[in-house]
Amino acid sequence: MHRAFDSWLVSHTNGRLTALPYAPKKYPHQRIDTVDVAPLEPSVEVAAGYGRATLGQVAYDGLVEALKEPPQNLINVMLGRVAVRQNVLVATAHARSVLDTALTHNAAFCAAEQAEFAPSNALITNKLMSRLAINDEPVTNILARSGRVFIGIPFSESAQSAGLSQSIVEHVNRPMGVKLLKLLKEGVVLHRALSDTVAKEKALPDGSASRVIPRISESMTHIVTKRLPYVLPIPMWLQDNPSENPNWQIMRPYGIIKPHDVHLMMDDLANKVSEMSEVPVVYDLPAGLQKKPAVVSRLAHDKA
Repeated sequence: MHRAFDSWLVSHTNGRLTALPYAPKKYPHQRIDTVDVAPLEPSVEVAAGYGRATLGQVAYDGLVEALKEPPQNLINVMLGRVAVRQNVLVATAHARSVLDTALTHNAAFCAAEQAEFAPSNALITNKLMSRLAINDEPVTNILARSGRVFIGIPFSESAQSAGLSQSIVEHVNRPMGVKLLKLLKEGVVLHRALSDTVAKEKALPDGSASRVIPRISESMTHIVTKRLPYVLPIPMWLQDNPSENPNWQIMRPYGIIKPHDVHLMMDDLANKVSEMSEVPVVYDLPAGLQKKPAVVSRLAHDKA
């Protein structure tokens, strides 16, 4: 697994993200059997520092405050659902960067203003993150400052190109899924990019480029429909330096009733990213839905 990560790391490192060596005794999250990381000394002050350093103070503080704004007061909706063992999916697009999910995870924790929320504020990240650091601190440690972290491996094109086999992916994902299912029965705010990979760049006839968000798998649409019917999409458009002109918006919550609602929600999410970025961003809608209006069920209390 980690031999494959050595080649995969090249596309993820930059001036801010640096590669860590494979050293599971020093970095235990690198172990193949580590799939669930408990919150690590969660602190709103510390988490906010990471968020501001990543997104920039103005944009980050704006995101946190937007989650608290009336009349929706979305963070209270999240806390209320968790209190009665119901779930919330905060859906991101990975339109240009994987940091969008980490930022919503961080912002929700800080908006709640209570460390007790951390065990119910969860994120699913790639095992590859155990091999990356910011200022020498493992990314998985940083993520755990804001809540619980589930570690899996997406069986994406890039993972397969790096040499990761389906058997290795299943070896990691199966126990991770068992632990996640248990939490979903208890109530959780789960932050996830349902595509599990960054949108693919596609050349256009005029020489420009668009981005295509891969279609959500049938198994994932089933999980969302059955376990995560309340979805809050938060589209973001981030540069290589995410604090450079970041764009984000909190969309209205969606009620997911049928599997096709998941695809239509993702189509709306892609369209919103496209509006913000002025870059064509599309979702790979199933053929049967392409001629239907991209409308899914808004929750009743949001139909003001």
